[in-house]
Amino acid sequence: MRKYFLILFVFVAFVRCNKDDSNNKCTTLEIAYVNDVQAPETGAVGEDIEMDVSFGVRNSCGSFADFIQQQNENTRIIEVKAKYEGCVCLQVAETITTTYTYNPSLPGDYEFKFKSGEDEYITVSIAVF
Repeated sequence: MRKYFLILFVFVAFVRCNKDDSNNKCTTLEIAYVNDVQAPETGAVGEDIEMDVSFGVRNSCGSFADFIQQQNENTRIIEVKAKYEGCVCLQVAETITTTYTYNPSLPGDYEFKFKSGEDEYITVSIAVF
């Protein structure tokens, strides 16, 4: 009988310690504000234009997740989505730099508006030939 309880106890302990990452309550996604963009002034049709985008995260668990874009003709409004993963994080604000890449299919003047505040943007203009 004692052996039965020991096996049952080990089984219950194992099941309770099994963590399912799909239900991780320590992962969130948030919009992060951009604080700097480094971009060229010109580009060429069919060639990648790379822009270095710097944004702040609120703690050491923050990282880049994705860009969210809205397009209206040659204007793009871009937001950075940050991912916070982990339950124990150092409460130190950090700046992360990632690359936003755009490949124009038509020549013209393009405007990229990176969200830098509630109603504020860093605007980059690029002439594509």
